[in-house]
Amino acid sequence: MKQQERSSRSRKAILEAAAEEFAARGYAATNLYDIVAHTSLSKGALYAHFPSKSHLATALTEKFQRTWDELLRQAADPSRPPLAALRDLTLGLIDVLGSDACFSAGLRLTWDEAHAQGRPPTVQSSLLDTLTGLIRDAQRGGGIDADQDPELLGILLVGLLFGVHQTTAREKSHVAAERVRRLWDMLAPIMLPAAHSNRPAPR
Repeated sequence: MKQQERSSRSRKAILEAAAEEFAARGYAATNLYDIVAHTSLSKGALYAHFPSKSHLATALTEKFQRTWDELLRQAADPSRPPLAALRDLTLGLIDVLGSDACFSAGLRLTWDEAHAQGRPPTVQSSLLDTLTGLIRDAQRGGGIDADQDPELLGILLVGLLFGVHQTTAREKSHVAAERVRRLWDMLAPIMLPAAHSNRPAPR
């Protein structure tokens, strides 16, 4: 095996081990000994790639942010039907949170850092902005009831998404995705215009 390939595999193994620890324990409670214990590498090999725990956390949060930004960018594509983009975004996020340990760890690290600094997480506001924009677009196109408050619906979806992630963190990834699908089925009669749902029109 070439040296470059070995180095790449070692780095990937370290990041995956660190992701498991950070996602489960958070930054403060994670130490490098626990990370090394999840790999077949020595502590020296870890330091060759990442000089400190903060370097590991930065690598994971940067990787997370790139994926996060791309998911939001795809959802905001004006060529896509907004209601379908709204549903696909929530399902896509819950799927990657359950299947990608590096993404899940990056989210927790980003969230924990924001709270430690006494500020709202930027990922929360960026997600809410994207969801609210899609809801407004869907309302203009007649896909969502125009009488519904788009920001409140966005807040509800953000809460549901992160709530499902937290309550299913120890279960298989398909469990969270299935719960989000069922929640969408429950929300549909509330969100759809009265003419397309079974609920009576408001008086």
